[in-house]
Amino acid sequence: MAKPLRILTLATLFPSSARPNFGIFVGRQTAGLAARAGVDVTVINPVGLPPFPLSRLPGHRALAAIAEQDEWQGLTVYRPRFLSMPLMPGLSPAAIMRAVLPIARDLHARMPFDLIDAEFFWPDGPAAMMLAKKLGLPFTIKARGFDIHHWGGQPQCRRLIVRAADRATALLSVSDALAHDMAALDIDREKISVHYTGIDRESFHPRDRDALKADLGLEGPVISSVGALIPRKRQQLLIETLPHLPHTT
Repeated sequence: MAKPLRILTLATLFPSSARPNFGIFVGRQTAGLAARAGVDVTVINPVGLPPFPLSRLPGHRALAAIAEQDEWQGLTVYRPRFLSMPLMPGLSPAAIMRAVLPIARDLHARMPFDLIDAEFFWPDGPAAMMLAKKLGLPFTIKARGFDIHHWGGQPQCRRLIVRAADRATALLSVSDALAHDMAALDIDREKISVHYTGIDRESFHPRDRDALKADLGLEGPVISSVGALIPRKRQQLLIETLPHLPHTT
């Protein structure tokens, strides 16, 4: 019987009891990968906590209270804490590596990993680069959007992003447009494969539009926009357009 491919997934974006929908797309992708034959996945989800007194805020107290090892949809998830410095983001990758290394080294000694897979380019990517060097393993990184468009514009972060991309064995992007933006940061486009974010087809599937509108008491064109009401989602473009779309809900 062939030896399974053992992957250590490093993901600062991952669901937990304190934030069940945080990084749910990463969680579902990872669970889907783990369900494939011949693949064994272990997840390390570093939890960043700010220094006192910010650490006493309710949201951060909830994060501090989550278990340091638990299960999520059949996956074993380790959640070491690291000190997150909001005004000094460039320190995060090294802080993550120091928090993760004891767990990763122990797991690797007991049953060696074949690959480290970082699920976000910042700070996961540079942290995976540092961890991979310590363990003598190849690593990959997936770009998802904000990690490139925001952190790639911060000089102290951009240098580490490009260095991690150069040293990674392979790179993933959620779209060809994002891969193009990565290349604009001087990341080798030839190393990037496009891997689209999937959907839950049990929850999302084609339905009869007219029947659904009737159920909801709606008539005429209907526009649905899904996304957080934050500047980078650019919801204002739709809001500004609505006056020019009469009879539209």
